[in-house]
Amino acid sequence: MSTDVVLGGYRQVNLMMTGQTSQVWEVVEVSSGRHFALKLLLPETARTSEHRGYLFQEANVGMALSHPNCIKVLKMVQDRNNPYIIMEFFPGKNLKLRIMHKDPLLKEKGHKIITQAASGLAHVNSKG
Repeated sequence: MSTDVVLGGYRQVNLMMTGQTSQVWEVVEVSSGRHFALKLLLPETARTSEHRGYLFQEANVGMALSHPNCIKVLKMVQDRNNPYIIMEFFPGKNLKLRIMHKDPLLKEKGHKIITQAASGLAHVNSKG
C-alpha cells in the first residue's frame, strides 16, 4: 500500500521549504512524470481569505511573467480546502542558504548569480 500524497494529479516527492504561511514541495505530475514545484498554504492559513488572496495574487503575477531569471507560475488551483499553485521546478539551493553556509560557489559565480537575480527582479518590478 502506497503512502504517497497526491494532490490534483501531483505526487509529493520532497518538502523543499516551509515558511510562515506555506510550504513548497517538489512534485511529480502523475500523468507525465514531469517535476514541478507546488506551493501549498498551511492548513491554518488556507482557512483565511486574506492568505488565500495573497496566494492567488502571487499566482496571477507569476503567470503574467516571462523572463529567463524568473520561475514561471504555470497553474493556480482554487481548491476550497487546499489552494495551491504549480510552478517550474528549480532543483538548486536557494541563494539565502548559499550565503548562510558560505558556499564556495559564490566566490566563483556570485557576480553572475546576483546579476541574473537583479535582472529577474527588474522584470518583476517593470510589471508593477
